[in-house]
Amino acid sequence: MALAILGYLPVPLVHNGPWPSAAAGSGQCMVFRRAAYLQCGGHQAVRNQIVEDTQLAQRIKASGLRLRLADGAALLHCRMYEGWPAVLLGYAKNILAGHGNSILLLLLSTLFHVTIFVLPWLWLVIGFVGLGRTGWPLWPLLLCLLGVSLRGLTAICTRQRPLDALFLPISVLLMTRIALQAIWWQLRDGGPRWKDRKILQ
Repeated sequence: MALAILGYLPVPLVHNGPWPSAAAGSGQCMVFRRAAYLQCGGHQAVRNQIVEDTQLAQRIKASGLRLRLADGAALLHCRMYEGWPAVLLGYAKNILAGHGNSILLLLLSTLFHVTIFVLPWLWLVIGFVGLGRTGWPLWPLLLCLLGVSLRGLTAICTRQRPLDALFLPISVLLMTRIALQAIWWQLRDGGPRWKDRKILQ
């Protein structure tokens, strides 16, 4: 999530841009002035949304109010899920909604991340067996280093463990599994599942 927010959503654009799409929220901790909360409709206005925190942040901007993203890592701690099964179900519930409920956009996003964060590692490995030697090893090493550095930088900025950046390719593969689960739910059930219930959009 740190990579997604810091890597793709410039904070100055969130703070100063007028577009509701340039907004994000974290449901674990959101702070409002009462008048602003009522003006944007509060949680009542987003009660049918899966990613209601981001939808609420977008409503704040659409109402002409100020939105601020703040780093609360030194003040707050939250563990949303325990173990991989819970992570899979929890993120699969949210990921398609986070892509505007567009399967095409989610597929393109997944392909993009696999291409830039996984394929360079594969290129590096297959070069040792004599395949893909054009530009090897300089280019795959450079691309791997850039990906890990980007993730490491977002980890440092959000007080996470920088060494976890080395697991970025694995993280991307796990997110690919999550994306495929969300798409399967959408095609089969018409929406995600959560706690053994279908959530219809």
